[in-house]
Amino acid sequence: MLSEKKHPQVKLRPASYDDIELVYTWQCHPNTRKYALNPKVPTWKEHKQWMNEKLSNDKDYFYIIVDSTGHALGVVRLDHIKNSDFLVSIFISPDNYGQGIATMALKNVDNQHPDLTLHATILENNQSSQYLFIKMGYLKVANGKYVRYPLKKAP
Repeated sequence: MLSEKKHPQVKLRPASYDDIELVYTWQCHPNTRKYALNPKVPTWKEHKQWMNEKLSNDKDYFYIIVDSTGHALGVVRLDHIKNSDFLVSIFISPDNYGQGIATMALKNVDNQHPDLTLHATILENNQSSQYLFIKMGYLKVANGKYVRYPLKKAP
């Protein structure tokens, strides 16, 4: 099991055009689609267009989760909603499920973006993600809707 003590260097690096194929591979995996808000697998053309738009959008944050060697482990995105509100989307590579990577990635998001209001929309049958976001301090505000308000800064 991947743990913070064994792998303290799990970080977020900005996604790039070089990541398009890897992210597409993960996006096509049945376990990724199972809990996606849109369960339809995108075509290669649709994915390239979508990711090119995301990468060129200066209001969103698109990260690849990496380990201490730079090996890609998953994706976390913050999609701009309005003002300082963003929708969080996270998924882990199918080879790395159940290792605590999502927890470490969300801790990195908290450290890098403490001033943002983060929203998460989670399907009712995705118990693991519901538990993850509650554990990370998100408040359940409605069925499938979670919010993390800006973090208070220490005096």
